[in-house]
Amino acid sequence: MLVLLAVLALGLSAGALVAEGAVLVPFWRSLQPESFLAWYRQHATLLLRFFGPLEIVAASLAVVAALVSWLGDEPASGLLAISAVLAVLVLAMFPLYFQRANASFAGATIATTEVGVELRRWSIWHWVRVVLAIAAFAVAVVAARKGHDRMTYLKRLQQAHRIEVNGEATYVAAAGFARHQDHRAKWQVLAKLETRMKERLAGAITSLGDSAEERKVDVRLGHAAGALLASLPWRIMLRGLRVVTGHATRFFQRLESEHPEGDASLLAYLTAHERAQCEFAERELEGNGEQSLEPVLKLLGA
Repeated sequence: MLVLLAVLALGLSAGALVAEGAVLVPFWRSLQPESFLAWYRQHATLLLRFFGPLEIVAASLAVVAALVSWLGDEPASGLLAISAVLAVLVLAMFPLYFQRANASFAGATIATTEVGVELRRWSIWHWVRVVLAIAAFAVAVVAARKGHDRMTYLKRLQQAHRIEVNGEATYVAAAGFARHQDHRAKWQVLAKLETRMKERLAGAITSLGDSAEERKVDVRLGHAAGALLASLPWRIMLRGLRVVTGHATRFFQRLESEHPEGDASLLAYLTAHERAQCEFAERELEGNGEQSLEPVLKLLGA
């Protein structure tokens, strides 16, 4: 789940930067210098509040995903490390150039005769930043796909168990940080589903002669992710959850077909539990909040 969250955040960040370069920059350059400086002074804070957190979250998730992948000795750890470096470079370009340039625009300390030249320079720096952001996203996508390459059945179960440990911690933390009682109750039900799935996977791993460990790093990262989810507007969070769980559902469906020698009922439940979370998000987004947990409750009652 962590890698998928990183991919989602990197994609959103790259998309926002492309839109800025393709829409805002040409608009700025079409204005007279005085008009541009007045516009920028009025909107500078809004721009920083939008783009700043987006780039910080994307880089942070990329770094954490790379670290966790490296600690788990996963096949995509190298690619995730490259993606993280690229995302950090995107972030580093702000103090290297944009902070000074933006301050000169916002404070109108730049001479009006120099505005056109500086905007051209700003555009060049920005498109370098866009290329880095797109590259970070693309490498993360490749890493996510590589992480889904064929493994042994036991390795897959261990990977799924780590995902459930992280998911359980994420939902528990989200419930703890939730500001609305209704949201808190729904997070708690989702956490119960993750706990049920985690326990079933642990039993299957034990039956194959191995142990199912709950790594502290997975739990702590889940707590951090849960706090982040709880801080997001409900509908924005739901859209992200729908993307992540939809992708995970397809991954687990592939897992079923790749391992016919495995426990068919366990693998089917694994897919169904992820699909239930995706359906929860879809029902919530459709305004059907009263019945959104029905698929999850049905599985918990099974």
